[in-house]
Amino acid sequence: MKSPPIIFLLGPSGYYARSETGQLLPVETFARVDNCKLPEGFATEWTGISLEQQQAGSKTLIILLLGLAFVFLVLAAQYESFKLPFVVILSVPRAVFGALGLQVMRGLVNDVFCQVGLAEP
Repeated sequence: MKSPPIIFLLGPSGYYARSETGQLLPVETFARVDNCKLPEGFATEWTGISLEQQQAGSKTLIILLLGLAFVFLVLAAQYESFKLPFVVILSVPRAVFGALGLQVMRGLVNDVFCQVGLAEP
């Protein structure tokens, strides 16, 4: 269970004034809150998970690409070929989508048992 984030409000002197708790905000709301005009001496600051989300930015795509490159290089070393790793890397998503498609066609739900079955080798 996630607890709501705490919003700390600082007074004009720069000292802690009070804190507010609220619902978790979607990422799109960050820009709106950052562009808010506050009275002189007031400021907003992101902390906790919200701060980590902002700092992470678009690193997810870079990490995914580096992971794919690493898997490709390991498979290329194992098979001693540059063609076979492409076959393996492209066949795994196709098999997962095929299994999920059959789940949907049979009218079954995508529950924990389905996900564990897809994760098992």
